[in-house]
Order: sequence, then structure tokens, then C-alpha cells
Amino acid sequence: MRILIFDHDLESAQLASQTLHDAGHESKCVSSKSQCFRELGADRYDLMLANADMPNGSILLLIEDLKQKGISLPIVVFAKPGSEKKALNAINDGAYDYIIRDANGSYRILLPPVVEEAHRKELIVQENMRYRDELSYDDPLSFSPSTLMNIRYRDELKRLNRQLASRTIYDSLTGLYNRRQMELDLVTQLNFTERYDSPLTCLILAINHLPDINDTYGHGVGDVIIRELGQILLKTRRKTDSCYRHAGNQFLILMPHTSFARAETFADRLCQQIHHHAFQVDKLSLQIAVSVGLAAYERDKVNTPDLLLECAHDALYRNGGDSV
Repeated sequence: MRILIFDHDLESAQLASQTLHDAGHESKCVSSKSQCFRELGADRYDLMLANADMPNGSILLLIEDLKQKGISLPIVVFAKPGSEKKALNAINDGAYDYIIRDANGSYRILLPPVVEEAHRKELIVQENMRYRDELSYDDPLSFSPSTLMNIRYRDELKRLNRQLASRTIYDSLTGLYNRRQMELDLVTQLNFTERYDSPLTCLILAINHLPDINDTYGHGVGDVIIRELGQILLKTRRKTDSCYRHAGNQFLILMPHTSFARAETFADRLCQQIHHHAFQVDKLSLQIAVSVGLAAYERDKVNTPDLLLECAHDALYRNGGDSV
């Protein structure tokens, strides 16, 4: 596969190019829009990688320019942590997928499979366009069932791509960030913490006895509690905190620039708020108990994502209901 990499950060572009080369793909790097269109006019490419944070014009303008020039090319977007909204906007405008480009370069592991999947989707789209071109519009009744199915599939593909982009970072039940995004953010936050010697605390919260609630009232009631608790976390967190659905009954809050003592004060307040909250499901009103575990970054002891999560889980399992 031939890939055009459009990125003003040529050093990062070269790293991506080397990763693609190692995976058996050809690529070329350009750093300006004029170079990009000149290269597209001179050679054939199967896919484009583009930076969502380009200084001279947004990714949305690039996609619009490609459409106006009649250039049909699948696009995968690079986005730095915190620029997810730009990436999702690009997908809504026609990009196929995006990759969060973390500072330590671990995103390069995801790069080959993501571009290969985008290319596969483009081939499906082209095949469906061929089916549409073969139709006899003078006689709609002549459409075969298989042809109609392919038309519908092509139209569904864009909608499913938009849904897929959202699912890659958000939990569908709560709207919080999902576990995959949490793992990426943990790496980014720990790198920042280590570089600038800034405090970082991780909070894990678990709903106590959720299986018993599901057995007694049904999983629908359990889902309402999980969803509503997610909204409580979003409303209670500070602006610098990030909330995640960690597992079935567990949530996680990353608290940068926060010492263990300050996080403990926040956790006590959060537990009290949850304890006094009535979860309403039709005519049913329930109150729940939660447990919280805290762990703080320590340069020589707790200095990796796995160790931070392990320490927070250990603290969680030592605690009982409504306790920190």
C-alpha cells in the first residue's frame, strides 16, 4: 500500500513512515498543503495520514479541498491527546479513523493495523460504488436483492464508521472514556508527571454488591445505576480530572496535579454525595454503597501504569462500603 503522510512535524512523520515501511508499506512525507496536492496529482496513493493539529488550516478544510478537487482518498487522522474532538469532527466529515499520537511513541504499534483496516473499508466502498454504477435507474424493479443489499451497505458504512470512532474512546453506557482510552491517557499522564515532577493520583471506585442488585431487580436497574453514577462523577470531578469506565462495576478518575491528601479529601466528599443520592428507576428508589482505592505516583516505587493501577486496586479491596 502507498501512503501519503501530511504532517508539519517532519520528525514525527518520518517515525510513522519507518513504522509503515517495517510493516511492508510505501510512504512519502509532505509538510504543506501545496506539496500534498502536488504529490497527489503526480502519483497514486491508497491512503493519507494527516495531522489534526496542523497550524495552517484545519483537517476539515483539507477534507473539503479534497472533495472539491474530486480526490477520493481514505484519510486516517493523527491527533495529540486532548484533540479527540478534532479527530471525531474529521471522521464526521469523511475521514475513516484516527490515532492518538502519544508522546512516548506507543501509538506506532497501532498504526499498521489501523491504516490497513481503513484501506479495506475503502475497497468495500469502491465495490459498492461499482454496483451502483451498474444499476439501471430506468427500471428500479430490475434491481437484484444482492445489488440492493450492497447499496444499503455502502450507505450504512459511513454511519457505522462514525459510531466506531465514538466507541474507540467512549463507553457506550455511561458516555465516559473507556478502558482503551484510559490506558493511553495513563501513559501520557505518567510521562508528564515524571518529566515535570508533578503529582498524579489515581482513584478507582467500585459499586458494592452490584451482582446482588442485578439479581434482585434486573440488569436494567443495574445499568441505570451505572449510567447515573457516571454522570455524578462527571459533575463532581474537577476540570483537570478525567473519568473512565474501568470495568463492569468500576470507575476510574485520573487526577493530575493532585497530591494523595487532596485526592483523599475529594474521595471522601464523593462517597458522601453518592451515599445520599437516590437512584430512581420507575417507582423504585435505591441507595448504593461504594468503595474507593487511591494510589499516587512515586518516582522510585509507583512509576508505571500497571503499578499505579495495582496499588489503587489493592487499596480498593482493603476498603468496605462507602469508604476510602
